[in-house]
Amino acid sequence: MPYIALLCPAAISLAIFRKRRGSNLKTIDNVLAYLGFALMINWFTMIVSVHFLKVYGAILDSLKGFEFFIKYVALAMVFALVLPAIFDMFYKLFIIKFDDKSAPSKKDKDGK
Repeated sequence: MPYIALLCPAAISLAIFRKRRGSNLKTIDNVLAYLGFALMINWFTMIVSVHFLKVYGAILDSLKGFEFFIKYVALAMVFALVLPAIFDMFYKLFIIKFDDKSAPSKKDKDGK
């Protein structure tokens, strides 16, 4: 059960991310996005678990109990649904485009 709780929300988040960004991502981009989502979802979920659910000690051992497993997966699913929307918003706000204006144009080369 711990592996399901740690890995499945990231797969759902990656599916939403690919649907929003387009499915033409390279394999390495998919792997990096999956690992990034897995890291962030579990990090946020563990922070909330410690501070609000008052689970101290080994969270992986706590995931073996069904009651905490359900709470953890539900919280991770919330983060899995929210994170792709946040990434998409940041991507639209902070997109960087480079223009090379120092390169001579074709008109300059012809002398016209």
